[in-house]
Amino acid sequence: MKVQIVYLSASDDIDSTRDLLGWVQSPRALLVWPNRGRVLHRGLDLVLLKRYAQRRNLAVGLLTFDSEIRQRAAELGFSLFESLEELPEERWRLFREFDRVGEGARDSLQQPGVILARRERIPDWVQQLDRKPSRILLGALLLIIVVLSAAVIPSAEIILSPPKQLEYATFELALTGFDGRPGQLHAEIEQIRIQGSAVYRTTGSATFPISASRGSIIFTNLSPIMISIPRHLGIRPVGLQSLRFQTTSSGKLPAEIGAVIELPMEADDFGEQGNLPSGTIFSTEAAFGLMVAITNPNPIRGGSSEKRNSVSAADLAGLEEKLIQELFGRAENEIAVTIGIEQAVFEDSATVDRVFSQDFSHGEGEPTQQITLALDLNILVLVYRVNDLLSKIQEAITDELDSNRIVIKNSVQVTQVNYVASDDESIGVIRIQGSAESYTPLSQQTVLTPVRGRTPGAARDNLEELVPLERPPAFLLKPTWLPLLPWLNNRIDVLYVWEE
Repeated sequence: MKVQIVYLSASDDIDSTRDLLGWVQSPRALLVWPNRGRVLHRGLDLVLLKRYAQRRNLAVGLLTFDSEIRQRAAELGFSLFESLEELPEERWRLFREFDRVGEGARDSLQQPGVILARRERIPDWVQQLDRKPSRILLGALLLIIVVLSAAVIPSAEIILSPPKQLEYATFELALTGFDGRPGQLHAEIEQIRIQGSAVYRTTGSATFPISASRGSIIFTNLSPIMISIPRHLGIRPVGLQSLRFQTTSSGKLPAEIGAVIELPMEADDFGEQGNLPSGTIFSTEAAFGLMVAITNPNPIRGGSSEKRNSVSAADLAGLEEKLIQELFGRAENEIAVTIGIEQAVFEDSATVDRVFSQDFSHGEGEPTQQITLALDLNILVLVYRVNDLLSKIQEAITDELDSNRIVIKNSVQVTQVNYVASDDESIGVIRIQGSAESYTPLSQQTVLTPVRGRTPGAARDNLEELVPLERPPAFLLKPTWLPLLPWLNNRIDVLYVWEE
């Protein structure tokens, strides 16, 4: 009959073991212990495992070289094996068939995976009882004895606190969208649309004109004809055609050679470039330009500029980076709220997936004290399962420990996680710093020998003298009125304080 092999790791407990057995499809399952660590070492673990196998009608075999576990498993009726190559049929048994079976049902149970109780284990006088009423009576008597024994035979729990040591691990994991393989951690991508705006003080500066040059201009008539000079007549200094002035009032030049008229004028553009010395010769755009001579009797003044804050390329880039980082933080916080406590967000893993809109209030070079940017983005964020990361830390610390030390599972903590974007096929890489407490488990013999049949006070004194402990041991007796601990080893469970 097919046997499904289940490999246990050093971090497995009774809950994870039952989860692994839940996937077994075969009527037989072989649990293989790891080389390191103590798996299912509590006295209650194998009892719970047996009950689970009974409910599943599953034949469970154990492959372990831990003498304590093998002894306890044998007492509970587990099938024990020494190698994967030798799995004899006769060793497999179902727990529910450990009871004596009637002769009529014996043939139907003679099949692989099923074994009947041997007749030699039943006293001779019982085997002589052939009548059915006698068998029923015997079963009733045995049941009464079991019930009374459970009510009368005492039990106890000893809760110990052996010295703990803080362990550290620093390592890297590649993030992947698949289930985490060795050296990898499973990560998922969440997305969210975020809008926001930010204000940034400009750091650029530029010179900007603030006033125009003004002065007066003299027109001299070179002909005997009267000339009308209109307002806003355009004139330019000779040799400086980029500058343009215009009259700000009109006038009439008398019809006489040498006649003159003085009119005010102003530069078209602001800035000091329009400030000119006296005696500058001008030309006009009008048709009568060759019939007049134009010059300024006094210097032209009043044009000025000043330095002001302006938008630089660095301002635009800095504002965009500032706002994107703010939106990344908001995206990570909002996603962290929605995913629940079983998952967590990798900080600094946010990336821009799509830009819906980007609007700057000013462009590069424009004068302003501050600029505003509004963004509408679709952002991607990486999340992970917290227990997956804690398991990776536990594995990393366990690999570095001596074989006689065990990591306390609920003491594993994440000290620091740094996300680093990756250029290869993985989603990214994380650098992890983690810690956990470890301890050296105490053997059952070391703990039980000095406490059996003794009062809690005497047992406490003996343990404190023989075993290093961080605090005095605690004892829970059942029933509580009994003055002594049980004599039988299998009636005493040894627990550690972090297992309560």
